[in-house]
Amino acid sequence: MFYALPKESQGSEEASRGLPRAARGESVDVVTFVVTRPGLSSLLEDLGWRQHERGNLRILSRLVWKGVQEMPAAANIVWRGMPRLHAKAVIYRGQQFAWVGSFNLTKSSLRDNDEFAVRIDGSAYEDLCKWFDSKWLTAQTGGPTIIEPNYEGEPEENADAARTHELSLPLALQVERIGRGSLWSFQREIIGELLRWEDKRQKAKPTVVKLPTGAGKTVVAAEFIAELIARRPGARVLWVCHRVTLVSQALCRVLAQVQASTTWYAAPSVHADLRSFDSSLAPCGDWARADAASLVFSTLDSAHHLSSCNGRFDLVIVDECHHYHLETKRCKSLETARQKWGSLLLGLSYT
Repeated sequence: MFYALPKESQGSEEASRGLPRAARGESVDVVTFVVTRPGLSSLLEDLGWRQHERGNLRILSRLVWKGVQEMPAAANIVWRGMPRLHAKAVIYRGQQFAWVGSFNLTKSSLRDNDEFAVRIDGSAYEDLCKWFDSKWLTAQTGGPTIIEPNYEGEPEENADAARTHELSLPLALQVERIGRGSLWSFQREIIGELLRWEDKRQKAKPTVVKLPTGAGKTVVAAEFIAELIARRPGARVLWVCHRVTLVSQALCRVLAQVQASTTWYAAPSVHADLRSFDSSLAPCGDWARADAASLVFSTLDSAHHLSSCNGRFDLVIVDECHHYHLETKRCKSLETARQKWGSLLLGLSYT
């Protein structure tokens, strides 16, 4: 649900559930982190772009889902790319106001999620226009970085279907099929920042990698793990997430990135999920075996078993870290163990 603030600026609560229409021929500027094809269609629908004379639409974005730029309805759209961009705004140049909020240009943001947007005008609007114009002049004229998915449609809507497909092969074939692929430039930048963060581990605070679904959070973390183990043989990493399927998927990706000789252990619940499609896997054994592994994969519900093991971890990665709440017993137990180990804490999130 899209909530505009203040509601009275749109006249009714119902009218506030979406972006305002553009005036006939009005030019609109958009600032967003990521654009998907269904998201752009939702924006054009909100603007009423197909129902009257179009103005110009300038989109400043960091990432664009493949296929968006070829949309025939977007004939008046001009794209530019901006690294490190995470702001979101829609600027109505004719009506002289803007909406600034939490939304990306994805269908889930504009139609399904709980999102907030604040209307600004007057001097705040003028300052935003000046910011946009200055960034537009220095932005990448070649356009944003293109995300090339391995499945069609809105990433948030198809993620579970894609994971189910990927987990239908034996583990060894999955790892071989994934392979150690090339990285996008923005992913290399993030990995470089993470390595510098790890170099200062004595002073390093917990950090989060935040990318939209499909932009490669797992790939970034997996490559960071590979680099860490290569630089520091003997380093140990714990990967946790709240859902078994997501842990299994991450395990396959990480194993594709690291050296084949890297030892790993999966918690019983994760191992059972892996064996459900690959019965050739040997039984995982008890938790004591985790002490000998460089990589350990577990759900949040099972991770408390590790606090009683003898080993320690140099890095703890929490996938979907927006589910990591320290007031819950399972997270509090893991956090106590992490502090005892002296581990770095890296979160992954799409929000």
